[in-house]
Amino acid sequence: MQRTPYATAGSAGTLPARWLSAGIALIVLNLALAALSRAFGYTTPVADRPLPALVALLGASGAAYLAVMWRRQSLMHSGRKIFCWIVFVGLAMRLAMFFSLPMMEDDWYRYLWDGAVSAHGLNPYERAPEAVRLAAAPATAGDSVFAALAGEAGNVLERVNHPHLKTIYPPVAQAAFAAAHLLAPWSIQGLRIVLLLCDVAALLLLITLLGRLGLPQAMTAIWWWNPLLIKEIYNSAHMDMLLAPLLLGVILALTGRRLLTASLLLALAVGVKVWPVILLPLLLRSRTASRSRAVAAMLLFLAVCLLLYTPLAGRLGADASGFSAYFGAWEMNDALFMLPLWLWRGLSGGAPWAELATRISVGAVLVALVFRLCRTPWDNPGQLARRWVLAVAALFLLSPTQFPWYYLWMLPLLALVPLRSLLLLTALLPLYYLRFYLEGHGLVNLFDYWIVWLEYLPVLALMAYQWRQSGRGGGLREAR
Repeated sequence: MQRTPYATAGSAGTLPARWLSAGIALIVLNLALAALSRAFGYTTPVADRPLPALVALLGASGAAYLAVMWRRQSLMHSGRKIFCWIVFVGLAMRLAMFFSLPMMEDDWYRYLWDGAVSAHGLNPYERAPEAVRLAAAPATAGDSVFAALAGEAGNVLERVNHPHLKTIYPPVAQAAFAAAHLLAPWSIQGLRIVLLLCDVAALLLLITLLGRLGLPQAMTAIWWWNPLLIKEIYNSAHMDMLLAPLLLGVILALTGRRLLTASLLLALAVGVKVWPVILLPLLLRSRTASRSRAVAAMLLFLAVCLLLYTPLAGRLGADASGFSAYFGAWEMNDALFMLPLWLWRGLSGGAPWAELATRISVGAVLVALVFRLCRTPWDNPGQLARRWVLAVAALFLLSPTQFPWYYLWMLPLLALVPLRSLLLLTALLPLYYLRFYLEGHGLVNLFDYWIVWLEYLPVLALMAYQWRQSGRGGGLREAR
């Protein structure tokens, strides 16, 4: 297997002071975050929650993380001692947050409701939570089951956000929610256990991949120590963790030239969230795969996706569709997306279609970037991982919704291709939580139009610099 420029001998058997101090800092900061979470009860008014402290602790955690991950030389270390330290620190961070109260996030109530519905053999796309809660006396057997679940749910059903909308989460995600319900009905701990299993699976896949690609095992810390991952998964229980083992499984399958297996795993990832479909053209652009094999992989991918999305047939554009609401109107914490939106609003005189025109324009740019990355075939899985991380980064940075947990889409790939510009988001994305503090003080526009750029301008500037330096071995482009 071809080595990447990151692979060097390292220093075996020692634990550098930088690793030791960063690990201790991350454990202490996560303990502090867990203690702080007690001030974020669901009924506590947002204005009374210590949001600046949350941002400060997450920012400090990001800085401690980058103190190691920022230096390429730090990632070159190897040996049992440093690997055991990486595993220990990551486990301690997870344990610190496993029993914390969710801070500023409530998507998990939807997961709990969907999981209960799916676990009882009902179609989660059939009814919005509000429709169930307000339903009259049951008329059918299905109505009776929905009514029984509503009675069991306690405050879960009342706290589902956007309750007038039907669920947006695809079938593979629904299966994970159902498993969580079977483990611990109506409890966030069931979700956390399922997410932990996916997290450990991702770690094991990453360890195997690093070995096959000739990369140092210390790079597991890019994933295992990431403080934003800890907050968004073990505190907030976001379901985006479900994608990580599938995406890493695709790369691992390709190290054995199993294109059909890789295609199947990518289709399952699309069953978690829709966006991995953009990775298919890059997957199929393999120099080692014959045209017939690429066609077979594409057909397998399409067949599995069709099978998975059959339960949603006819519901994507229906009334109360979560898909329609999300893809048609939602916008939050975005920066680059605002630029074409302002342009289209100016050209249209503020017409309602400006929003749709912006989304189409941004989508066209993303498609163009993906096909630009497809211009030449890839030779090895490491090269594909680099192209994938650039495609996912483009998707994230152009998106109208740039939530911090969406950063986890690219993180497993960054553990293979550690681009400094994108790792920087670990320390900057926590600024998102300032929005709610400023909103409570009537200053939300200060965040939406000014502070939000502090999250992304340093990243974009560093990406531009890396691009310019690419000819000297340190940039975003692939070495030829």
